[in-house]
Amino acid sequence: MSSQDGPRAKGTDGRDFMHRQRVADHYKASVVNKSRLQIINLLHFLIYALWLTRMSPDLLRLIGRKSPASLSVLPRATLWSYAWLVSILPSIFAAVALRKNRALLMKQYIFGMVIFGLLPVMYGAYDLFGDLRAFLSNRDKAVRFYGFPAIVLAYIFLTVATQLHIFGIYCGTQLVSSWAARGVKKTK
Repeated sequence: MSSQDGPRAKGTDGRDFMHRQRVADHYKASVVNKSRLQIINLLHFLIYALWLTRMSPDLLRLIGRKSPASLSVLPRATLWSYAWLVSILPSIFAAVALRKNRALLMKQYIFGMVIFGLLPVMYGAYDLFGDLRAFLSNRDKAVRFYGFPAIVLAYIFLTVATQLHIFGIYCGTQLVSSWAARGVKKTK
C-alpha cells in the first residue's frame, strides 16, 4: 500500500489493476434506471393529483355531492379520463417492484402503462382535437379556467403525461433486461 504522496508499493509499476473487481454494467444500469423511474413515478403521482382535482366535479356528482364553483366551469370528464385514473395502479406496481427488483411486477407496470396510461392519453388527444381546432379558429368562445383556455391546459396535461409514460416504459424495459442479466455468466 502506498499513500497518495508516499512511495509506490514494491513489486508494482502501477499497471496491475486489471485483476480488481468492477461493478457489472447491468448493476449500473439498474441503479440509474431505478432512480429515473422513481422520479417518473413521483411526477406521475403529481399529475395524477392535478387531474383528479380537475375531475373532482364529475366524481362528486357521481356520489351525489355538490362541486366547488371554481371547478364547475370545466367541461365534463370523458371516458378516457376515467380510464386514465386507473394508471395509478401500475405506478404502485413499479414502486413495489423497485424495492426488491421484481421483474414480474415491472412487466405488469409496463403492460399497465401501455393499456391505462398511453392508450387513454392518445385517445384523449384524438377526442379533444376538434375542440382544439375550434379554439384555434375562434379564441373568444373558449372555456376558460382562471383565465387560461381549458383545452390548452388539457393538451399540456396530455403532452406531459405522454412523455412520462413513454419514459417510464423505457426505464421499465431497461430494468427488466438488467434484472434478467443477473444470473447470466459472461463468456470470453
